[in-house]
Amino acid sequence: MDPQALYRRSGDSLSYRTEQMHQDEATVFRKLLAESAVVLTTGERAWIDRRLTLGSPLAYIQRGEEALLGGDRRTAVKEFVTASDLLPSNRDLRRKVRLLQVPGTTRALSWVQSRRLRQT
Repeated sequence: MDPQALYRRSGDSLSYRTEQMHQDEATVFRKLLAESAVVLTTGERAWIDRRLTLGSPLAYIQRGEEALLGGDRRTAVKEFVTASDLLPSNRDLRRKVRLLQVPGTTRALSWVQSRRLRQT
């Protein structure tokens, strides 16, 4: 069976309601901090506080991809760096940040991104 038959993106699907998803994530994090039964380390609390302050890394990734498609390398780097800071274990994102800092790669990365969007 084709995996695309199981999951398709459309303008009215939940996958496109990202703003609501980001708000719901923040609600979960706030509840987690307020829950006394959950024991969090100082580092975990600091990460959640930072995440609540900065917002969803997915929003930064989306803005970075839009900037990349528009040829705005400086904004793309800024957005991807922030997302990478919020998702330090995401190696692909860290690789993209490093590639964008190499002169001349913006056009190639924009091309790859536009091809990926056409396939979805």
